[in-house]
Amino acid sequence: MYSICHQQIQAIFHIFFLADILEYLLQKICKILTESVAPNQRLGGNHG
Repeated sequence: MYSICHQQIQAIFHIFFLADILEYLLQKICKILTESVAPNQRLGGNHG
């Protein structure tokens, strides 16, 4: 019984750990995208 419970707890922590990594990666990607797009928008706004 303990081993099954322990496995479930490990699986839950593993999912949370993966979710943290995915969230971190998504934030990084969003930041990179916004930083690469923002200057182009500013340049376009100046010309407009």
